[in-house]
Amino acid sequence: MDDSSAVNAVVKRERRTIAEKRRIVEQTMQSGVSVARIAQQHGINANQIFYWRHLYRRGLLQEKNSQDAHLLPVTISDLNPSVAGSGAICLELAKARLRIEGRVDERALDILLGHLLR
Repeated sequence: MDDSSAVNAVVKRERRTIAEKRRIVEQTMQSGVSVARIAQQHGINANQIFYWRHLYRRGLLQEKNSQDAHLLPVTISDLNPSVAGSGAICLELAKARLRIEGRVDERALDILLGHLLR
């Protein structure tokens, strides 16, 4: 058998930037969009995109030197008259509603928000 007839195919992995990964993930987050179809369009395995989505949701798909890595979108609504002036913080997240009154241990709050934002 002649080894010269054998074809050694080398598959080169395409490296994607964090910005590209985020853009692809954000495409899959639109209503009615198929992850499989987006994966096919970009030549990526759908499981890879699901992993990127997992990282994205946990806030881990960020540039290493990103200044806004820990910022969350915030909307300000009218103050509830029963809360105004009481030193309370009310957060409404996708998974939970959180109300904090008075002094709060920063470390405990950091841990709690970390779990809620996963």
